[in-house]
Amino acid sequence: MSHPLFSSISTMILGGFLSCYCPFVAAQSSKFSPNLSASRTDPDVILAAVVKRFAKVLKFRFDAPEVISGQPRLPVVVLTGKAVGALDKFSRFEEFEVLTEQELVAKQIASFILISQIVVVGDDVMVAYESPGNASYGSLRVSSGPDALRVEGVDTFRSSSGARFTYGQLYQKAVCRNGMEMAYRWNYYSDDKVSGICPGPTFADAQEYLRDSNRRSSKP
Repeated sequence: MSHPLFSSISTMILGGFLSCYCPFVAAQSSKFSPNLSASRTDPDVILAAVVKRFAKVLKFRFDAPEVISGQPRLPVVVLTGKAVGALDKFSRFEEFEVLTEQELVAKQIASFILISQIVVVGDDVMVAYESPGNASYGSLRVSSGPDALRVEGVDTFRSSSGARFTYGQLYQKAVCRNGMEMAYRWNYYSDDKVSGICPGPTFADAQEYLRDSNRRSSKP
């Protein structure tokens, strides 16, 4: 359930590269290879490269610390839209965790990358993504590099209102739980930004979340 505006933009961006479209399917081996032609249809390999590109962002925790109960949390990738079809093709790399939207909401995680489309385009792979934790959106091109796969932004942009809308769509009307990362994220723009106490019993819907966040962020 990604932001409709950003989903349509990502679709248009990807559409410009679809002169040679091939469905995204799983390969037999999940061994990482810098040769994209040999591994581009392996979802584990593609997402591992994307996670590495966003390593610093995905490591950030709104609720800090990075370690809870002595266990570090893995970077979180959420599949949505057309990318959901690849969910059962993952061998579950130890370096990151792949979740559905429902699993994300149940864990009330705020730092993640949401991927809505993965397509093979000629010699490259295009990935449509949303990263509300740092308000980043757009499309990525994954291509072969000399030593590892190269991931570069094709048409990316930043939008704090888009981040709030994405959170609102994912979490609208879900029960907020004190001490969870989303409770801290909900308070992030308020005077009490370090609080993990839910400001309300349930998360607002997308439009309410957007209005409330803008109102609080505009305070002197």
